[in-house]
Amino acid sequence: MESIPEKSVEVTQFNVLSSKPLTGPLPIMGLRPVAVRSAKDARRLLSRLIIGLQKREIVGQECKDLVYVLTAFLNGCKMVEIENRLSALEKGTV
Repeated sequence: MESIPEKSVEVTQFNVLSSKPLTGPLPIMGLRPVAVRSAKDARRLLSRLIIGLQKREIVGQECKDLVYVLTAFLNGCKMVEIENRLSALEKGTV
């Protein structure tokens, strides 16, 4: 019987958002996914991203993408708060 030569397989990690191969450390290495339901959650995740970036546990572009989304989320939270305050002022309940 003829033996089949083994071929080595190279495994490459890909960025899920852009389908580009990742270079350097894996993004958010060791951090579990965080459900962002409030401004407090978003600020907490931003803090973790800053620490991860400083420790070089997060790829720079991945960090930028997450910060962009979190900033948009926080801006949305601000708008909801402003709308609630304005509505309360208009009703005279403040």
